Amino acid sequence: MSRPINFCSGPAALPLPVLEQIQAELLDFQGSGVSVMEHSHRDRLIVRLFEETEAQLKTLLGVGDAYRVLFLPGGATLQFSQVPMNLLNPGDTAAYVTTGAWSQKAIKEAQKYATTPSTLEIAIFVIHALLGSRG
Repeated sequence: MSRPINFCSGPAALPLPVLEQIQAELLDFQGSGVSVMEHSHRDRLIVRLFEETEAQLKTLLGVGDAYRVLFLPGGATLQFSQVPMNLLNPGDTAAYVTTGAWSQKAIKEAQKYATTPSTLEIAIFVIHALLGSRG
């Protein structure tokens, strides 16, 4: 069977063996009698699935044990809200660099949860960081 290759943003093509495993376990995940989609997120099988996935991803990316992997659903636009909601406290400052339409959307969402300095303040911060005490 010839399969098209998806070069679009969003979901990517999965290898056929992965799809076949998903198909085989769709109705009976790892012999549990129910689909993976029907399990509670607290179920031991699902907790183990998340732990194994995190460990494999950290190994693949060379991420040490001092860090955790966040599995966040949704697309890029949703991440613009989730990142400041989960990583900032009220009154915190978050610095963003405006590079175009997508960064402007991220800044707009971040402003709901934190103070974002002006572009001038960010530029001054970057200059000081680059020049150190010479600036």
